[in-house]
Amino acid sequence: MQELSPGEEITFNTPPGAASNYPDFIRQQLMAVAAGIGLPYEILSGDMKGVSDRALRVVLNEFRRRIQQIQHNQLVFQFCRPVWNRWLDMAVLSGAINAPRFHNNKADYRRVKWIAQGWPYMHPVQDMQAQNLAVRSGFKSRSEVVSEQGYDSEQIDDEIAADNRRADELTLQYDSDGRQSSKDPSTNDKDENKDEQETAEQ
Repeated sequence: MQELSPGEEITFNTPPGAASNYPDFIRQQLMAVAAGIGLPYEILSGDMKGVSDRALRVVLNEFRRRIQQIQHNQLVFQFCRPVWNRWLDMAVLSGAINAPRFHNNKADYRRVKWIAQGWPYMHPVQDMQAQNLAVRSGFKSRSEVVSEQGYDSEQIDDEIAADNRRADELTLQYDSDGRQSSKDPSTNDKDENKDEQETAEQ
């Protein structure tokens, strides 16, 4: 406690408030920082004010392209591949793995498909429909779509086959089974009702 002498008093500081344009000043500073480190302003600051859904989609796509460049050009080619090649050489030389004619076919043994962690869908229904159309139109393969989600297509196929075998053993039928008819049950009901009405009119 501060004891005051007779006649002394305390005067508290009263600093002026922030100027009306201070938020704009801070926003400009954060935008400069974001541009300097290669991040979108919205992701750096978390400020989504005035950003539409379409604009945010463009921002996230550009951000993801930047991250993918770093993943493939730096992490994979400058870190993952040298580590994998060194490990494979040591494993073959030590006899830990059997690799016939390794020294004559190093490129074949070193061939690796690097799959980064997938990005979540921004619009799950629309994005899945777009992927489906791309595969059915021949613009993409199933393996590419699966890889974009961070999974291995062979592992996915093995899991689907196991699910189908288990469903067959238990006499179960799901709409997710591609071997079954892909028609919508509601569409079938409508078609049947239409046929009944036409028969009644005749």
